[in-house]
Amino acid sequence: MIAYKEAFCEDATSSLCIVMEYAESGDLLEKINQHIKAGSRFSEDEIWALLVQIASGLKALHDFKILHRDLKVPISARARGSVRTCSSRRTGQSKSVT
Repeated sequence: MIAYKEAFCEDATSSLCIVMEYAESGDLLEKINQHIKAGSRFSEDEIWALLVQIASGLKALHDFKILHRDLKVPISARARGSVRTCSSRRTGQSKSVT
């Protein structure tokens, strides 16, 4: 799973900011869009590997008694060739910052 680092409030915008681990390969939606743009497809092995990793991330959440209600493609972030499941439940949206 994508690791939680810290959270803080930004008074100027009345925002709650949540700092998460950086996934250098982007998210799964980006990878899907790359395949669409290139006119290529995921191999069956890649699809099975992604599915297993996403299911493992959900199982880890469930083991901690956390129910994830809004799993979406952008929430499954790719890091170092693996899939990391993260939640934007508290913030409503996730944003990438460099």
